Amino acid sequence: MQDGKEIQQLKNRFHDLADKAFGQGCYTFTGFLGLAEQEVFWQEENSLRYAGFSLNGGFENADRVVVRFGNPEELGYENHRKARPKAEQTEDFQKIGVLIAERYLGNHT
Repeated sequence: MQDGKEIQQLKNRFHDLADKAFGQGCYTFTGFLGLAEQEVFWQEENSLRYAGFSLNGGFENADRVVVRFGNPEELGYENHRKARPKAEQTEDFQKIGVLIAERYLGNHT
């Protein structure tokens, strides 16, 4: 984190996501957070507890994590979405693109 303005923007983003999760009854997610961004999150932790949250990096002891806002007990369901690096997501999107092209455009690769 570079300066106070960026830190405040990140804090505001955390609060916006927590407010949305709590107010609309849905899960919300941050992007992947590095260690400096996680430190800002932990500074705000007490004021975000009302919404419920969990952290997941896709594997144990990951350096970069996603924060999920929302409380499973209050929302009535668990979201088992695992955080995955963009490279894996991109591969999935490419596979989907090939399937769509084959089905609708008749392209066979």
